[in-house]
Amino acid sequence: VPVYRVASGDRAIRLADPPGDCFAVANGDSFCPLSFEDLVSFHATRRAIATLAVTEVPDRSRFGSVETAADGAIVGFVEKGPGGRGLVNAGIYILTRPVLDRIPVGIVSLEHDIFPRLLGEGLYAYRTPARMIDIGTPESLEELRRRGME
Repeated sequence: VPVYRVASGDRAIRLADPPGDCFAVANGDSFCPLSFEDLVSFHATRRAIATLAVTEVPDRSRFGSVETAADGAIVGFVEKGPGGRGLVNAGIYILTRPVLDRIPVGIVSLEHDIFPRLLGEGLYAYRTPARMIDIGTPESLEELRRRGME
């Protein structure tokens, strides 16, 4: 699976023409040291159209959350707001060519414009025990640096 690291996956996907039928995208404002091999295996086993890496956090209010069925199928998304434990998007995705074909030319958000339209069509959540660090703020980027994970 080719890996593309991009700051804004949605826009860069439309600029790139990745080879093959399956490719990876990683958000540029988060860090999650998950097992990429396990993520790809999970995706392939479920014959998913798209797989999002998710991780559990003690307070989902800053991120919004992902709701899943027992088999990992994503059944819904909850916007930022409600607190408490929950699964959140870790910013790493395995996507297939049919997903790429659904992304219109222009600026779109995978999380808001594309993924909700894939509910019930083979959209899955791979649950990783790895901790996701949102490095979109100076404080959280500094935390990553303190841990020596640049």
